[in-house]
Amino acid sequence: MPRRELLLIGEMIDAAEEAQRLVVGRDVDDIQADRQVRDALLWNFTVLGEAAAQLPDEFKMTYGPYPRILDTGCDYAAVGSVAARRAS
Repeated sequence: MPRRELLLIGEMIDAAEEAQRLVVGRDVDDIQADRQVRDALLWNFTVLGEAAAQLPDEFKMTYGPYPRILDTGCDYAAVGSVAARRAS
């Protein structure tokens, strides 16, 4: 795999792991109440999305836009619920 893709995947893994670390042991209300955690989650999801967007189309066709290597066990449903609450 080319160096650029490896660097992007590394950034994606780091961001996904950090997002997971930020929410472990917290419920939606805890996350909602902590501005620093919400901001950090937003930052990590932004990093994840930006890195994914920079992956070449050939890579995405082979592995998908978010490679399975990013399966960190994070409860993204809980994170999404917080985001939905904030948007309403």
